[in-house]
Amino acid sequence: MEPFAAAMADAMLLPVALSLVGVVAAFFIGRPVDTGAWAQDV
Repeated sequence: MEPFAAAMADAMLLPVALSLVGVVAAFFIGRPVDTGAWAQDV
């Protein structure tokens, strides 16, 4: 494979890989829990 083609493939795969890592991290973090801290009466 040409060096230019390899660089272009890496440049296209890197954002996809980082996005997948972010999605997996978001699944592990889970949904936010509503503790009612923002629902104070003024």
